[in-house]
Amino acid sequence: RVKVGSSTTGTMTINAGSVDVIAGIASASIDPATLDLTVAGDLVLRGGSSTSAFAEIAGGTVRVSAANVSLTGGTGSGTHAAILATNGDAQITTTGAFRLVAGTGPDADAAVTATAVTGAVRVSAASCIGCNTLLADPFDNGTAEAGAFAAAGVTFVTPQPPPPAPTRTDNSVTQAVVVASSSGSGTSNVSNRPSVDEDKDDDKQRRSRNVCRG
Repeated sequence: RVKVGSSTTGTMTINAGSVDVIAGIASASIDPATLDLTVAGDLVLRGGSSTSAFAEIAGGTVRVSAANVSLTGGTGSGTHAAILATNGDAQITTTGAFRLVAGTGPDADAAVTATAVTGAVRVSAASCIGCNTLLADPFDNGTAEAGAFAAAGVTFVTPQPPPPAPTRTDNSVTQAVVVASSSGSGTSNVSNRPSVDEDKDDDKQRRSRNVCRG
């Protein structure tokens, strides 16, 4: 547990390979007035099993940068895993995944909040799991929720999928379909015009009738 009293106006800057804030039978937290946390690897917060054994990172303003960030609620009541900004913004940037998973206990939330009137939450990640915008502060309401709440708004930024490749149309195939469809049936377009052999037979019959009349 690393704690700076709430009366301080200082900034805590942490650069680490990985950071685990994991509660067991007691809570675990990092909570200076202002926090700049840079993690080359993963940042993991996980709630515990006893009542109110929460895991949290808190500060007036919180800025976090990591490869992956995972917040998982615990099994006890009030065992949230949370990143809290109490007097400013919460900004989280990952090059990989950002994951929020609620626990099984009541109020075992996995959440990011900014509760000041001007506070906002902004999460930028390659992928986002459990990234729901909550309509109210999730804590102490008896349910376990996953998501983010901020008085001034929540923004999740993830890469947009590439546009679909253009479809190439083969004109010859298109014309064949049009011709076949114009016949009004599912069969090929057969002309009603008599064949050449039918024309010759009709001509012979007309000549024969003329000879008999003569």
